[in-house]
Amino acid sequence: MESFQGQGNSLVETEYNFNDENLESGKYLYILKQVDFNGDYSFSEKIFVEIKSETAIVIFYSTENKIITLSSPEVHEIVLSIYDLNGKEIFKNQNCTTNSNLRITEDFSPGFYIIQAESKGQFFNQKILIK
Repeated sequence: MESFQGQGNSLVETEYNFNDENLESGKYLYILKQVDFNGDYSFSEKIFVEIKSETAIVIFYSTENKIITLSSPEVHEIVLSIYDLNGKEIFKNQNCTTNSNLRITEDFSPGFYIIQAESKGQFFNQKILIK
């Protein structure tokens, strides 16, 4: 929630700006509330905004080939990490791009892991099972 000091009575149009930063992909609803100095208030019409991520990354892991496939509408440089369920990083590759395949040569113990792809400050996770 953000508040701005009013300008009082004026014949000159006044603009107020607000930048809602670090939003994730999704739909957001905004309503403006104007409060007069005497306490009276009114609401604006509802404003719906949809944020579509250009960096959305889909992660697929092939258990047969030990290959991670990273796909996205656009090509992005990413940092790829694999974590065990305790949060310990057990693999990291900083030289990946989307729309590519990465063969994992390390042998992991059977269990669940989290593959994380980070691009432009956004994180995309995929849980995998290694048998």
